[in-house]
Amino acid sequence: MVATQAAASQADTDLPAQFRAPPLHCRPMLRWWWPGGAVDEAALLAQLRGFADAGFGGVEIQPLRIGVPADLSAADRARLHEVFTPPFFALLDAVMAEAGRLGLVVDLNFGSGWPFGGGEAITPELAATELSLAWTPVPGGQRWCGTPNQPARPLRAATYFERHGHADPAQALPPGWAERIARRERVVAVLAVRGGEPSCGPFAGFVPMTLPDIWGEVLAAGWIDADATIDLTDRLAADGSLDWHAPSGRWLIIVLKQFVLDLAIGDAVGRGPQRVASHLDRAAFAAHAARVGEAGWPQLQQHAGRAWRAVFVDSLELPADLHWCDDFEAEFERRRGYALRLHLPLLLQPGWCNGFQPRRGAPLFDDVHIGARVRADYRRTVSELMVERCYQPFADWAAAHGLQSRVQAHGSPTDWLASYGVASMPETEDLMGGAGAHFLRVARSAAHLHGRERVSAEAFVWLIEGLAVTPQQLRERADELLASGVQQIVGHGASAAIASSEGQRRWYPWQALEIGTLLDANNPAFTMLRPMAEYMARQQLVLRRGRARVPVAVLAPPELFAFDGAGARLTPPAWHGALQDAGYDWDWINAEGLQRLPLVAGALVTPAGPRYHAVLLPGLEAIDAPLAQRLVALVGAGVTVLAIERWPGRSAGRLGAGADDNTVRACVEALQQGAGAAVPPSCIGAALRERKLPRALTIDAPRGLRFTVREDGDTTWALLHNPGAVPLQIDLPAGIEQWDAWTGDIVAPGPALALAARCAALLRLGPAAAARQPAVAGDAAAAGDAAVASDPAAAEPAPRLLDGLAWQLRLHGQGLGGRPIETALAATGWQDLAALPGLSDFAGQIHCETTIEGDAALRDAVLDIGGVQAAACVQIDEAAACTMTEGPYTLHIGGVLATPGQHRLRITVATLPENAWRDPACPGGLPLPGRRLQRLSTGLRGPVSLRARRPGERCRWRLA
Repeated sequence: MVATQAAASQADTDLPAQFRAPPLHCRPMLRWWWPGGAVDEAALLAQLRGFADAGFGGVEIQPLRIGVPADLSAADRARLHEVFTPPFFALLDAVMAEAGRLGLVVDLNFGSGWPFGGGEAITPELAATELSLAWTPVPGGQRWCGTPNQPARPLRAATYFERHGHADPAQALPPGWAERIARRERVVAVLAVRGGEPSCGPFAGFVPMTLPDIWGEVLAAGWIDADATIDLTDRLAADGSLDWHAPSGRWLIIVLKQFVLDLAIGDAVGRGPQRVASHLDRAAFAAHAARVGEAGWPQLQQHAGRAWRAVFVDSLELPADLHWCDDFEAEFERRRGYALRLHLPLLLQPGWCNGFQPRRGAPLFDDVHIGARVRADYRRTVSELMVERCYQPFADWAAAHGLQSRVQAHGSPTDWLASYGVASMPETEDLMGGAGAHFLRVARSAAHLHGRERVSAEAFVWLIEGLAVTPQQLRERADELLASGVQQIVGHGASAAIASSEGQRRWYPWQALEIGTLLDANNPAFTMLRPMAEYMARQQLVLRRGRARVPVAVLAPPELFAFDGAGARLTPPAWHGALQDAGYDWDWINAEGLQRLPLVAGALVTPAGPRYHAVLLPGLEAIDAPLAQRLVALVGAGVTVLAIERWPGRSAGRLGAGADDNTVRACVEALQQGAGAAVPPSCIGAALRERKLPRALTIDAPRGLRFTVREDGDTTWALLHNPGAVPLQIDLPAGIEQWDAWTGDIVAPGPALALAARCAALLRLGPAAAARQPAVAGDAAAAGDAAVASDPAAAEPAPRLLDGLAWQLRLHGQGLGGRPIETALAATGWQDLAALPGLSDFAGQIHCETTIEGDAALRDAVLDIGGVQAAACVQIDEAAACTMTEGPYTLHIGGVLATPGQHRLRITVATLPENAWRDPACPGGLPLPGRRLQRLSTGLRGPVSLRARRPGERCRWRLA
């Protein structure tokens, strides 16, 4: 725990005061990309201060070079690779010292880019390897002499970077490395199998970055009689030929070969080759840690546990279909109890856990009796090795150095709950899951299962639309993340400028790939995001208190969220909505958690506090026999166990399958005696309520509401989120407080809460929750927010339009390529400024100024500025100002305008960065479907008007 967070925790004696002015430790953070070592210290420190001014509480530093301008000089490009060296660590030292002074925290990416590795530390002997295969049909009943087809090295992401000119001479293979990589190619097995060939067709799905498709779509697996497999490995001649007499029947000779993974770390910085480290080799991790961690320790250790909070590992996104290492066969036999060699052809299922070529098709070869069992055993072994040899050593390294470890386990071919669980801070993201609640819950579930205090999220990762994301969209996405149990938002992200011989050059790494949201001063709305940052901070402050109330655990499938195409990842299962509609929150749980968690009073108790009163089996085909026995024991202790769609029918692994199958069937019969038939997904919530299972949310809420509930002593907190497009009406019992995350106010919502579309509300439900609304004497803003008593039958006077006044407009911003744009205009109405000559690519701030004559009749006036593209700041005279990041853009200003005389009204409008960063004439980027290439309108859309405040009207925005 860093010092700033510890101090904040000790000072947590007045929660309402902290809620009004949220401390730094609970504020959102920013992912901060550096163009390697081509940065300027003074500029970095100034940018860090800007992050603090905008309301953010820390940064995560990630050095990489994607999107760096191609016209950089050779000297400037060389500076990109000045990382993990004394000058680079000196920059980090200065940044951490300034962060400590500001009270911010700093997390460091454990390397450059992802997956981790790179530099001469990851030699060919420590690089990731994969297994591939090729087959040759052989007629049966005769002698066959020849050279069987040999697997070719699968072409992966490395070829993309080479084809698109991203290869860098500073990262070329050293002399002799190509030969060493070639020497790692070895034949693992040559097998003769009785069976038939698979049926494959072109893969119609989306393949990111136009990577070569290796297998196509497997339409039907090749059949194999695994019991008839013959090992011919020792009979292969030195020249690759084979002399063999095939028995009668249909035969295939299958050659399986190991290759160094053809994957360069995506646009990483650093000198030396960028080979991906083997995540199945502990020596590879040790070599990597020595390069990027131990090398900087002498310069940075004084910040550890203070400003330097954590080290971070991003999602792996490995493209291999069959992960492999030199001792895999030995480890498999030791762990699973049988030899893998004769079953190797059954393992390859194209697209399984492959983030670059995702699909869910048939395996290449299958045996209907044991194929699925062998693949389950293989995948379990991969998971165990990766956790033991990669994730656990990473967490151990961080802990040994007084740091926390942040991990994105999704994307790895592992049991995600186990991989997340070794880290001190599991992290999800909203790109892969599309902010799907069932995906976001994985990290939260791991935190509960392993007693972790914090769940973070890489946030605001839009595809295609990132340069046109509005502040309102950011807030809506934040609500989705927070309602799914996230307690630390890390915005994706901000960029440090490139320090070049030509001066500071703007840079946004994801402009080329159109991923994420521009969250730095290059976004004209960034300086107006403080109200939103404080909104998130208030919610995070409360959502870190106490323990989550989660009464249901759902047993995760063994291939939880294996990459299988966007559709399956984005759409939550039907049972998710049914649970939430019935008031039940839920976590994923794995077999290890079910076996380990203690039973207390009819519930499984997690180290983080949640108590699972029910365990659901979501359409599982198989479970391990010991787990089936544990479920029977749980039922005997009072835990509810139900199956959704179907009950499991067999054991999962191959060893002892017959006896284990019988055990599973007997246990399932016992479970069915108490639970009955499997429950349809849409009925699972009702089934739990019929069994009087305690709910997480005790307020009866309409369908479609999402929530997270936390217990904090005798107080219960509930974050309610309406993700739909229609407002929801929620009936509330007496004694509930609404903690307004926008204003910091604590109010009584009344007998019903009208929750607007795509909005969230934070409620406090306590036994003595007497509603109160703190007010400060003389606080004009608080007084101006009170309801106005008036005759509801009285006709509302027509608004007084201000568009016709003489407005002076001053534009300050930039165009394509960073071209500065400064101009002034006079206007008496509003128009699309991007339609004017020279302004089609403008992005920046537009300062609109006019004067209004004060009048006592305006004491109750509300200013309505109409439509705004991104955000706006309203200022009256010299002091009173208000920043608004979403509609309705109205605020009560009568208290200021009631004074006679001339009042200056200034409206500063921030545009979105789109027009100045993406040229419709030069698309570039990814060929993503639905890509939008159109110029955005620019300016204040209006109409701008003054009107009387409506009866009972409360304006969200206030002059300060």
